[in-house]
Amino acid sequence: MSINNCIFSSKCKQYGNEERCNPLCTYYTYMHGLNGDGGFWRTRNVPKKYDDCRLENLPIDKDNPQVYKRIKKYAESMGEFILDRNVGLYLFSVPTEANKFGTGTGKTTTAITLLNEFVIWRVKLHVSGENRINSNPALFMRASEYQNIYNDQFKGDFTVKEKASYKFSRYKKSMTSVDLLILDDIAVRGGTEAYLNELYEIIDTRATNGLTTLYTSNITIEALVDMLGDRIASRIEGMAVPVELVGADKRKGGLF
Repeated sequence: MSINNCIFSSKCKQYGNEERCNPLCTYYTYMHGLNGDGGFWRTRNVPKKYDDCRLENLPIDKDNPQVYKRIKKYAESMGEFILDRNVGLYLFSVPTEANKFGTGTGKTTTAITLLNEFVIWRVKLHVSGENRINSNPALFMRASEYQNIYNDQFKGDFTVKEKASYKFSRYKKSMTSVDLLILDDIAVRGGTEAYLNELYEIIDTRATNGLTTLYTSNITIEALVDMLGDRIASRIEGMAVPVELVGADKRKGGLF
C-alpha cells in the first residue's frame, strides 16, 4: 500500500500536497500503518477484492431500490444505528425460479460496504478526538472459516493443535469485542453441539454488551432454527432487522 492508495485520497483536501500528503499523515498511519500494510484497514479481515466497496458504488439499487435507500440511511447515520442503538441487519436471499440458490444478490457486498464506511468514519472520529478507538473497530468473518478454525484445534500433532487453538482464541476475543462484526454466510452448514455453543457465546455476548452484528445468509431467520437451533436463531432475531435482497445471481458469468 502506497500513499497513492490511501483510503482517504478521494476526499482529503491535502491529498497531492507535497508538504502535507505523506506516509506520516495521521489519517494514513491509523488506516494503513507506518509501512502501508497494517492499520485498521488490514485488521478488518476483509478479502482484498472488497477494498473498493463504498456506498457510492454499491450495485444493489437496480434490483433492490428500497433496500438501497434503507442501507444508505443506515450508512449515513452510523453513530445512531451502530454505536447508540446497536441495530444489526440480517441480509438474506431465498431461492427463486430465476435464482435457484439465492446467491449473488449483493448481500456480502452490502455488508462489507457498511463495514468499510464504518471503519473510515470511526478513524475520522478518532483523529478528531471526538470518540477515541481503543482497539480494532470492525471485523469480517465467514462463518465457515471460523468453524474450520474451530475444527483445526482437534487435528494434527500438539504443535498444530496449539497453533489452531491460539488462532481460534484470538479471533473469538475480537469477535466478542469489536463495535461492528460481520458474520458472513451464517448457517451455510450445521455444526456439533460444542461448536454451536461457541457460536452462541459470541452472539449472546455481543447482544448482552450492545454490540452490532451484520449477518448474511441464504435462508430466512425462521429457517435458522433447523440449522443452528432455537437459542442462536432467537438471539439473531432479537438483534438484527431482516433485509431481503432479490435479483439474479451477479456472480454468474458466461462465454457469450
